Amino acid sequence: MTAALVGPMVAAGDRSGSIALASLMALLVGLVCLLAALLKLAFLADLLSQPILVGYLAGVALLMIAGQMHTLTGIGPRADSLWEALEALVQRHGAVHGPSLALAGLALLLMLVLRRWRPHLPGPLLVVLLATAASGLLHLDRQGVAMVGTIEAGLPALVLPTGLTLASWQPLMLGAVGIALVGYSDNMLTARSFAQRHGERIDASKELVALGVSNVATSLFQGFPVSSSNTRTALADAMGARSQRYALVALAVVLAVLLWLRPLLALFPRPVLGALVVFAALQLIDIDAFRRLQRFKRSEFLLALVTLLGVLCSGILSGVVVAVGLSVLDLFARTRSEVGMPRRRTAHLMVHR
Repeated sequence: MTAALVGPMVAAGDRSGSIALASLMALLVGLVCLLAALLKLAFLADLLSQPILVGYLAGVALLMIAGQMHTLTGIGPRADSLWEALEALVQRHGAVHGPSLALAGLALLLMLVLRRWRPHLPGPLLVVLLATAASGLLHLDRQGVAMVGTIEAGLPALVLPTGLTLASWQPLMLGAVGIALVGYSDNMLTARSFAQRHGERIDASKELVALGVSNVATSLFQGFPVSSSNTRTALADAMGARSQRYALVALAVVLAVLLWLRPLLALFPRPVLGALVVFAALQLIDIDAFRRLQRFKRSEFLLALVTLLGVLCSGILSGVVVAVGLSVLDLFARTRSEVGMPRRRTAHLMVHR
């Protein structure tokens, strides 16, 4: 969502401009979350119904995959929509870079196989290690495979976010509200599901404050908006993590990468990076949830499909508005139905008597 918003606002290749706007977006997201917590709006996490979230996340996943088509195939610039990606693939299919596509396909296949038959193994991490080793041993860059390249040394500096102008504040604020809403809703869904599994309780207000503080903190070090990850949470839970010490260990590993392991990441192939994004996107498409909705209630299944199509047609940011609008309409419909049920039931009993 950040890339979809920031990308069109900066010139192609303007790295410093992208970083500045992304960190500014993180600051705005954090302030939105903290303001919502101050106004006691934590209940808004319940606004997005399950069908809306299922359809929205599936649409986001398809847009994520479309955004990686140029990395996987080596053709053209990054597509901003599914239709642009398909059009570029049809028009430039002859320019597809075979080694890049094969490498990405093998990486994605390996991650899917490990997830299916060896879920306890860290598939993405193994793929990163294998791809980095293959890149160095086989000299994939000489075959035209794009690499991540040189990574700056050291830790990020403390820099106050800048770049807010009269022309940019409206799309940035709209994007911040959308990212905050989706990030917090996804955060609460993940937290509640694992809390229920372990017999614990979640304080929605504290989760909202934590999300706000995290985004404000990352904005001060030139980071982009952050939220929770259901896939990494599931992996941590499966490996036995039960406290915040797990996050501290992860922090230590990240610091080690920034300080000492940069040369290894510089050899990492971009097509495999695209495959990692596609793999993560596929985890957002819950086919079983669509099937359950279809079996349980056809109207909720159609609601999920409409949300999915709305995101694909309007984009990620406008899709937030579509999802929230559909949620409000769905809430009104369910409330009206529940209010009307006792009256119909009473009338039926009177006739029966």
